[in-house]
Amino acid sequence: MQATYTNSFVNGGLTMTQIDNGTIALTTPATYSYSPDTNNLVHSCLLNFNGSLSACVSSTSLPGTPSDIVFATVSNTLYDYVPMGISGVDYCQLTSGDLALNCASASTQFTPSWTSPSQIAFATVNGTQYAYVTDGSTVYQCTLDTSGQVTNGQFTGCTPISSSTPASSGIAIAAVNGAQYAYLVDSSSSTINFCPFNNDGTFASCNSVGTGITRPNGIAITTVNGGSYAYIVDSANAMVDLCALDNAGFFPSCNGMKVDYTNNTALTGITFGTVNGTQYAYVSDANSDQSLSGGYSGGKLWQCSLLDTGAFDTCTYLPSTRPNPSWTLNGSSAIQYMLNLTT
Repeated sequence: MQATYTNSFVNGGLTMTQIDNGTIALTTPATYSYSPDTNNLVHSCLLNFNGSLSACVSSTSLPGTPSDIVFATVSNTLYDYVPMGISGVDYCQLTSGDLALNCASASTQFTPSWTSPSQIAFATVNGTQYAYVTDGSTVYQCTLDTSGQVTNGQFTGCTPISSSTPASSGIAIAAVNGAQYAYLVDSSSSTINFCPFNNDGTFASCNSVGTGITRPNGIAITTVNGGSYAYIVDSANAMVDLCALDNAGFFPSCNGMKVDYTNNTALTGITFGTVNGTQYAYVSDANSDQSLSGGYSGGKLWQCSLLDTGAFDTCTYLPSTRPNPSWTLNGSSAIQYMLNLTT
């Protein structure tokens, strides 16, 4: 059986053939990773049955340096949103393993002049979908076009959240015990701020949570074995802090975890994906680690299996052989399931 995986990064198309040992995933939908790179690129890889990566390709040069990539469905259409610092925020309509497909600026005449947008999260509050964009010390709440007023998926207006909201360099939004909360990473003060939502999608009074985290620069929230956990990238200590959330959304304490005990890491972000029924963490690492097999030159993703407690079990760097061009990863990667593959 043969599967064709379209990918606009490689001369308009990339054809893969299922091999006997099953290392190339032949599933519908297929699963892809997307990793921002400081060289104005995004790297796309196919995830195999065991969660490892293959068939990695790189985008054409982007207009700015991507620091995050987030997927959202707006009016039944899947888009990816890529903040690129002073270059603003781009978004692309996706139908398969493509990234550079129908891309445009998400900004319109209704949006501000961005300073340095770095991360995005999405939430639906009282039936209205919003994007929350961190831009330096400000969090913007942006409405999304769902009716064709400008172009579906673009921002139709962005309002800075109240000045009482703590400065933020990263954001995650999660539902805990039936209520939604925003978790804001403030790397300048080494704090994580916890904000309930008001009925209009703005943030209510925010409080600091978590202690002992130094220079946090990324956060993800997920559920493992029925428990909710925050995973915070602690770049100064080259670790990921695991924090169990209580029923009110707080986490009173955190425990540090290493992906590589040589400390030769420069961690920039974390995301999660479930492949073949198994959940993994994928931790972005910008470091070129010559201590790895063959003098691995370039950044990488660490694929970490999870224990029932949410802690990392074992972590393996990916891709297993150095990609060309070398990676210098930035921010968090994204794992996305894609349809419209031909089998």
